[in-house]
Amino acid sequence: MGSHQITVHKVADQLLVKFFKEVAQAIGSTQIAIGVIGSTQSVPMRLNNEAWSLENEYAWLLKSDDYSVETISTGRPGFNVSLDRRTFAGNVLYDQLTISSDPNQTGGAPPLAGEGVKTINDLVSTYLMADFNSASLAFSTPQTVQSLLKSHQTMVTRLEGMVVDIGERATRVRIELDEEFNARKSELELQFAQRQTDAQRTVEEQKRILSEQDEELRTRAKLLDDRNNTHARRALHEQFKTRLADRFKNLDLTPQTKSSRTPIHWAVAVTASILAILIAAFTYEAVTILGNAGSTMPERILVIAKSATASLGFLGVISWYLRWLNRWFERLADAEFQLKQFELDINRAQWVVETAFEWKITQDAPIPDPLLENISRNLFSKSEKDENADMHPADFLASAILGRASAVSLKIPGGGEVSLDSRGIRKLQNEKPGD
Repeated sequence: MGSHQITVHKVADQLLVKFFKEVAQAIGSTQIAIGVIGSTQSVPMRLNNEAWSLENEYAWLLKSDDYSVETISTGRPGFNVSLDRRTFAGNVLYDQLTISSDPNQTGGAPPLAGEGVKTINDLVSTYLMADFNSASLAFSTPQTVQSLLKSHQTMVTRLEGMVVDIGERATRVRIELDEEFNARKSELELQFAQRQTDAQRTVEEQKRILSEQDEELRTRAKLLDDRNNTHARRALHEQFKTRLADRFKNLDLTPQTKSSRTPIHWAVAVTASILAILIAAFTYEAVTILGNAGSTMPERILVIAKSATASLGFLGVISWYLRWLNRWFERLADAEFQLKQFELDINRAQWVVETAFEWKITQDAPIPDPLLENISRNLFSKSEKDENADMHPADFLASAILGRASAVSLKIPGGGEVSLDSRGIRKLQNEKPGD
């Protein structure tokens, strides 16, 4: 691999482009890359059908006597020729030409032979290496030197103007971009403010709609609550009726109450059995003694008294037991009657409540108190019990006798006597025990 840098005479753009065209043809290259001052990218120059083509906006380089070309290069795999004026930016008369070759990177192409190398050297000598006489002509007169310096100064001034122009263009573009950005920003801010206002208006409208819907739902909920209360009340009424009906079907004492009555039944049964045995024994004894002619009177009286006493005891126990059973039957009957009355009162109360609600809905006012009092009279009131129903038949008989008598005389121990007229009897009847 070799790289050769040659200091060559500075030539105008058209001569430099012509030199590289012939070099490209000599090495077999079809493209030349040209870097122009002020351009951000290299300008390609291609060989098409044995004719070189260049972009129209850079076609002036083919006839330019200026020094606008900054870099130019051409090459093929393994061989490259380039010129870079940037390395000699402070030199007025010379440029630097670089020729590099690498036999290992030919890419299968034949390496450049001696004739090719000679051709390139001849082209360098012809276009870029002026002879001494030609070079000395540049310094033969002060006018020539001044012309050359003036040309160089013109090129530098032009380059400076191009740099200033590029800077001004960049500044204008930046200002235009800033203005466009600010305008776009203001437009977006206005759009955002408008959208925010529209969104706020939409939110307020939605809030209003939701508020109306909420009020409507509250009204409907109140109506539904009233209906639900009515349905719940009616359902509760049906449950009461169902439970009362079940109670009527199974109206009986609970097992606990029945078990608590069992000892009484057993006690009465045992007592009655004992008294019955005693009655049988005393009766047999009385019959035996009364049938015996040798028995004395006191013996007969004693036997009869014992038999009578046992019989009275048996009758007393049986009477008390029957009265006790009758009391339980009366209580069960009273409970059944109370349940029936309670059922009637429940139905009446339901009817009263429904009537009151209907009156309030239709008349928009509570039902009058006199009407309410009349339709709800005697609801859940307990009827007074007949106290005479619990009296013993003997007490009932005595009361009847005393109630019909106009005067009563009672003898008391010690020889005294008490007399009561009809007024005293009524007063005695009205007095409670213990007064």
